[in-house]
Formats: sequence, C-alpha cells, structure tokens
Amino acid sequence: MVLVPLYAKTVIDRFVPLFSVILGESMCLIGVIVGTYTGTFTVAGPIIQALAIDVGLQTTQIANRAAIYTIEHKARNRLNTVYMVAAFSGQLMGTGVGNKVYAQGGWIQSGSASAGFICTGLVISLVRSPLEACFAEALKDQLGVRLVLLSCLAINQDVVQVRLTEIIKVVS
Repeated sequence: MVLVPLYAKTVIDRFVPLFSVILGESMCLIGVIVGTYTGTFTVAGPIIQALAIDVGLQTTQIANRAAIYTIEHKARNRLNTVYMVAAFSGQLMGTGVGNKVYAQGGWIQSGSASAGFICTGLVISLVRSPLEACFAEALKDQLGVRLVLLSCLAINQDVVQVRLTEIIKVVS
C-alpha cells in the first residue's frame, strides 16, 4: 500500500491505461493460479493470491480511473458512475457464482472459475484494444515483442483518447 504512488508514477502513468489494465489482470491471474493450485497443501498460496489480487485490482482500477480523468471534465461524473455500477455488479455476480461453485466443487473449482473470469477479461481487453494491429505485429516477431509493444503503446495513445471521446458521445 505504501508503494502504490511510486508504482502508479512509474508504471500506470507512463503508458496508456489499457496496458496497465492488462498488467493488473495478469497479476490477478497469476495470483489466482498460485493460490488455487497450492492452497490445498500450504497456506502460502492463498496469502500470495490475496496480495497479487490486491495489487492487480488496484492497478486495474487506478488505470481505469486515469482513463476517465483524461476524458472531458463534464462527463467524468457520469462515466465514473457507470464504471462503479459496472464494477460493483461484476463483483456481486462473481461473488454469487463463486459461492455456488465453491459449495458444489470446492477450492480448486472455485479458483478455476476465477481464473476463467480473469482470462475472459484479458481476452476482451486484448480484442477490444485500439492497439490490435500493434499486438499482432508484436506476436509475429517474438524477439521484438517488448519493443514493438512499448512503441505501439506510445504511438497509439492518441487513438485511445479518440476512442474514449467517442464513448463520451454515446454516453452523453
């Protein structure tokens, strides 16, 4: 918690919010996988899971809020309301589904369902990305993935801003 401002400055603020969202979802996925499959025989797994999910969710929420604050200031409250209602609804549905899955199948099945939900979010983030062409180009050349991805994030920041502006027009 103490290092969050430093982390936000060095990671979240340097790139477009989508990169930070994907990074946060990846942290959550790693935490869920570690906690799910080691949690049946050691308490360290769920502890690592809790820490990774906390950092991942904070990263994702800070990035999404940063995206909201780059948008027209008159639409911020409406977009923030929509974002928070959607986040709360997703958490509520996830809790309900997770409770039923845990009651019927136990720890492994519940964690596997969580991993599935996170993977769905990652796929949606990657598919709906304004950087699709850059991600595809990066995947073709495995050696230059990091450089191409970072250049795509830097080059296409204006594309993200344009898409967010289009969302405001639809919401307004």
